[in-house]
Amino acid sequence: MSSIYTLIEILRSTQKFDLDNALYLERKPWSASSQALVLDPDDVEEALDPDSDPKEAKDFGMKYAIMMQDLDDICENLKSQVSSPTDDQLFQAFIYYMENDAFIKLRV
Repeated sequence: MSSIYTLIEILRSTQKFDLDNALYLERKPWSASSQALVLDPDDVEEALDPDSDPKEAKDFGMKYAIMMQDLDDICENLKSQVSSPTDDQLFQAFIYYMENDAFIKLRV
């Protein structure tokens, strides 16, 4: 069984997760304290739709949000603009990407 994290815990340390895995989140609206799982997106029962979410995510009412590699890219892009991003900046960079399919550009 995987550990449940908050979204901000994952955003703070994307490098500690397998970047081939995916982030699963509670239903929107998301917050920094939203519960999250990091799971293998291919860990689905073969009889089911291969695009289905893993059973563990379903059991917690979570849906696929984004691949961890993409999440790491979001955080690395932010860190290239500000050396020590705040939790709010990390969360805002995530939301910006999810809404715009683009990296946030800070005015610094």
